[in-house]
Amino acid sequence: MAQDRQVAKPITSQYHYYGSDRYEVDANTALPLLAGHPAVFWRDAPDVRIDIESVQIQLSITEKHDQLCLRLSPSFDSRDQVVMVNETPTRLVAYTVNEAHRKIAAVLGE
Repeated sequence: MAQDRQVAKPITSQYHYYGSDRYEVDANTALPLLAGHPAVFWRDAPDVRIDIESVQIQLSITEKHDQLCLRLSPSFDSRDQVVMVNETPTRLVAYTVNEAHRKIAAVLGE
């Protein structure tokens, strides 16, 4: 499956002293790529299938006391690359944070 090949790209192998390989995956890269994948399960509950959806950070405008308030949702730390939101026990939403989001957040402040 093409999606599996894309998700496998961020997997790296490291050789260990005892002759075994250790495989690691960059979660920030892999999680958004798993959006819509039919075979994602919780590690501690391997019989529970989960859905991952990749969504854009949202800029919302609300009125408060005759002023407009701008807010990015979900909020994120300047070091975040992906923000995962657990919407339900079987649904995760991956918000990818890019440089444009960081610039907007800097302008908006706290």
